[in-house]
Amino acid sequence: MAPVAAVATKLGVANADHSDARIHEGNPPVDLPVTNTQPHAPTVMLKNVRLSFPDILEPGLRGTSFKPRYSATFMLPPDHPSTAELRAVMHKVAESRWGAGARYETSLKDGNVYASAILPPLLLDRDKTVFTAANNKLCPGAYVNAQVAVWASDRTGYLKRVCAQLRGVQFIRKGLV
Repeated sequence: MAPVAAVATKLGVANADHSDARIHEGNPPVDLPVTNTQPHAPTVMLKNVRLSFPDILEPGLRGTSFKPRYSATFMLPPDHPSTAELRAVMHKVAESRWGAGARYETSLKDGNVYASAILPPLLLDRDKTVFTAANNKLCPGAYVNAQVAVWASDRTGYLKRVCAQLRGVQFIRKGLV
């Protein structure tokens, strides 16, 4: 059985033909077989956050990348519980990669987390059905749960950076834009 089908069966998700990350409210992320570019990176569940600049159905060109990527920005208030958890995981990843006291940038800026992926993320509704272009409610301002994988990058010629890879997004409710 293909990894995507195996995860879909395990989660009871209908129409699962996207990536095989696990996203749903009330359960922490678990290690499942994934087919993305950072399969062993630690994951963080961002619960009840605002979605901004979503390029999640089709890849778009944002930031400094010249390759189309699936991406989104998630807005977290400073006192949001996911902010502290994400900062701690990013610090741990940086420390394990470069040692204590290393200087680095992160994809968490001013309460906004930018996450991107080469492969399409899993997109779910509240009832765990997979979104398609026809039934998409994942628009700017919507409240979502998102799963991101945290990894370190130190390409030659660039600053050391701790990045977030987009694994999946689950719609929670509409928000005011």
